[in-house]
Order: sequence, then structure tokens, then C-alpha cells
Amino acid sequence: MQSPATKILYHEHEIIFFARAQTLALLNETDISQTQEQLLWYLNFYREYGDRYHHHKEEETLFATLGDKNPMLAQGIISSLTDHHAEFRELLTEIEAAIHKENWDSVKTDFTTYLANLRDHISAEDDEFFVTADMELSEKELDDLFYTFQDKDHELGLARKAELEQTILSRQ
Repeated sequence: MQSPATKILYHEHEIIFFARAQTLALLNETDISQTQEQLLWYLNFYREYGDRYHHHKEEETLFATLGDKNPMLAQGIISSLTDHHAEFRELLTEIEAAIHKENWDSVKTDFTTYLANLRDHISAEDDEFFVTADMELSEKELDDLFYTFQDKDHELGLARKAELEQTILSRQ
């Protein structure tokens, strides 16, 4: 059973997956140089929504809570997922530089790599990690996570989060 806390994370993954499909469609254009503004928009989406809203919750709250409760998870999957997040940030920086240099081969290669890694990362979280979190944490811990997630969204801006989600959903 999914807790309200992990339901938030699953929902954010759905939005990110929609954005992923839209980005892949842009990358499959015959001349991606004509999609520069759109590619930059998606790059910023992944930074703002994927990293600030989503990874922020995972790293500062979920990973810390679960890692404190189960140090084996902290040394294993949590460490791996945290490394993925750092790699995603680095790849986005490389993609942005390639876009500004108009190095379209690198843009396509790096963005495709990013999106493939993102798919695998989300699958690991959805299929294993969030299930583990729901099983390992008490109902009170999960409730605390839920309210902390809501607080983080308020802190970052609920209206902005909703705007990003609506933009992605309207492009479906």
C-alpha cells in the first residue's frame, strides 16, 4: 500500500515521465537546432521540478529518515540514488553548455543519456525504494514525511509547482 508521502513522489515521477516523453520527441526532430528554446525549457524543468521540488524532498527528508532508521539502506540504495542525483545535475550542466555552443550532436547524445538514466532511476525508486520506505517506516514517520513534503512545496512555491505540472500535462 502506498502512503500519502510516497504518493506525492509517485505523482512527481509521473509528471517527470510525461516531460521525458516530450523531450525525447524533441530530440527525434530532424533538426533539433530549431528546438533550442524548447530544449532549454525542458532542461530548466528538470532542474526546477525534478531537482528542486522532487530530489529536494528525497535527499533532505526521505533519504535522511530512512537512512537513520536503516543504516544498511543508507550505505546501499540511498547512496546510489544520491549519486544518481549528482550525476543528473552534472549532465544537465553539460547539456546546457552544449546547447549554448550549438553542439547539437552532444545535446542529442547527452540528453538521450540523461533521459535513459532518468528512466532507470525512476524505475528503481518506484519498484523498490518507495515500496521499501512504505514497509520500513512507521505510520507516524510516513505522516511526518507527508507533512514535511507539503511544507517543502509551500516553501518552494505551490503555484510554481502547479504551473510546471500544468504545462507538462497540457502538452500531452
